Amino acid sequence: MVAYQTTILSTLDGSHYLVGMTDEQGNFGAMPELNTIQVCLSLSSAKDILRKHNISSAQLILQSAYD
Repeated sequence: MVAYQTTILSTLDGSHYLVGMTDEQGNFGAMPELNTIQVCLSLSSAKDILRKHNISSAQLILQSAYD
């Protein structure tokens, strides 16, 4: 069984949030419950998707395009 962490990913100046998972190697991908990476226009929408699938926690990763 592969362990993963539910993840919401965004860039600091981006206009959308990606909902998926991060595996033990740090790779971002689709959660088994969702089958695809979900694209949301707001953090609130991203959290709603997780609630709909009874997921109560996730890590939020904000990446900078300038690093």
